Amino acid sequence: LKSGVTPEQLRHALIAGTVEECLNMISVKRGDCVFVPAGTVHALGPGIVLAEVQQQSNLTFRLFDWGRLDASGKARPIHVEESITCTDFDLGPVFPVKPVQLCDQSHVFEELVRCEHFVIRRHRIMDPARMVIEDRFRILIVLEGAIQVRTKFGAVVMPTGTTAILPACSGETALIPSGSAIVLEVLCP
Repeated sequence: LKSGVTPEQLRHALIAGTVEECLNMISVKRGDCVFVPAGTVHALGPGIVLAEVQQQSNLTFRLFDWGRLDASGKARPIHVEESITCTDFDLGPVFPVKPVQLCDQSHVFEELVRCEHFVIRRHRIMDPARMVIEDRFRILIVLEGAIQVRTKFGAVVMPTGTTAILPACSGETALIPSGSAIVLEVLCP
């Protein structure tokens, strides 16, 4: 939301069909990471492909649906009051984050997000890299290229767009790129 939008203004805009006037629009480019905390009203523009990592929740409230229909041609349910109740009106606009460069024994990587619920790291892998996974599970998402993931349990090839969960007992894990690859790593803090 734009700074200063109140629950009453948002409710009125939803009824009037002018919700765009309440939203802060940001331009994104390939590779950007935007951290959207729970309680932030958000929507995607056309042509955006993303990896969405979120804290555990069994609820999603739809505030507005841009006139879209479900598979049977009916409007999907809208949850105006529930959404307004869950919205954090003090958060203000969000923008792409500035990555923090870190390194371990095998390569340099970027930490994109660190919050109380999860950590997201981006690895640009051009040579074999290693991780030691012994304290908590990891999620790997291949954004570009392909990698072979080798653990004591075996090996698997992960092409672009695939996701794997590596158990906390994986131990020494090798990430072997086919050329070069960009991989997101998600873990609990």
